[in-house]
Amino acid sequence: MEKEPCPICHTPAIIYKDSINPLATAIDCDICGNFFIDELSNVFNFKQRACIYYYLTQNKQTTGNGRIIYPHFHNNLMIDDGIKPYVGRKHNYISLDSIVNIYPKDLNEKIKMCLINISYRLKYIGNFIKFDQVLANDDYYILFFVDDSFGEDTLESQFYGLIKILNEYQFIEHALLPDNASRLTLTARGWQEVNEYLKSKEKLPQAFIAMFFNSKMINVREKIKQAVNDCGYVPVLIDEKQFNEFIVPEILFEINRSRFIIADFTGNRNGVYFEAGYARGLNIPVIFSCKEKDDFENVHFDTKQMNHISGKMKTISMIV
Repeated sequence: MEKEPCPICHTPAIIYKDSINPLATAIDCDICGNFFIDELSNVFNFKQRACIYYYLTQNKQTTGNGRIIYPHFHNNLMIDDGIKPYVGRKHNYISLDSIVNIYPKDLNEKIKMCLINISYRLKYIGNFIKFDQVLANDDYYILFFVDDSFGEDTLESQFYGLIKILNEYQFIEHALLPDNASRLTLTARGWQEVNEYLKSKEKLPQAFIAMFFNSKMINVREKIKQAVNDCGYVPVLIDEKQFNEFIVPEILFEINRSRFIIADFTGNRNGVYFEAGYARGLNIPVIFSCKEKDDFENVHFDTKQMNHISGKMKTISMIV
C-alpha cells in the first residue's frame, strides 16, 4: 500500500478506510503510531495537531494487562467529551475538545513538553533536526506547540521564538547553516532536563474518578466530568473503558498515570476507599467529595476528617 502524509506529523504513513466504521480513517504512522480519526476530523489546526502528537507519542496506548487500545479522535457532538470506549472494539473515543486540554498551561510547561518532543524526534544523543530556514518547515511546528488561534501569520514567529528561548536557556544548540538551513539538537543540559522529566514519571493530563456507579448518580457523574473538563483535564471512569481480564489492574494502571483523582463517597462504596487510599499512598492528590447530610454522616471516620466538597465541583481548580 502506497504511503501518504500522516495528518498529524506529515511523515509517510499508511492510511486507509476502516472496514467496520465507514466514517473512520485508520492511520498507521511510524512516528505517531496507530490511531483512528473520523471523516469530519481530518482537517486539524496546529494546536490540535500538537496536542494529538504529544498524546500519541507519550501515551503508550496499552492497558494494565498490556493490551493495546487504539485512540479514535472525533468531533462528534453526540459523544461526551473525555475518553469514551468504542463499544465492541479495542478503541477509545477521544474528543478534539478534550485533547486540546493537553496544551501546556504556561511557559515552563511548554519548555518541558517541547524538550520531550525534540528528544522523541532525535531518538539518540548526537542526532539532530534539520529544517529550511527560509521556508520555515511547518512539519516541526507541532513539536513547539504553536497556536494558530493567534493567526497563521504568527506561526513562524512562535516557532522561532520558542527556539530562541530554549537556546537562551542552553537546552538546545541551534546553528544556521550556509545552505539556508537550521540545525537543532539537545545540549547536555537539555538531555538532563528530559531525563529528570522521565524519572519524575509525570502524569497524563487526566483525572481518575472513583464513585458509586448507580443510575441515581448519573447527574452527579456528568457534573463531575464537566468540572474536570472545565479545569483542563480529561476525566477517566473505569466503566467507560474497554479492557479484558481483571478490572483491578486496569484501575491501578489509570490511577498511576493520573494527575489526581476525585473520590466521591456518596453511597459509602468500599471500592472508592480502596482507590483513594491507593492514590494517597502514591502521593497522588485526592479530592474528596460526598453528598450532603446523611451520606456525609456515614463516611468512615478515617476519611471524615478530610475536607469533602459538596455541590460545586468546579472548586477542583482551586485544589489541583
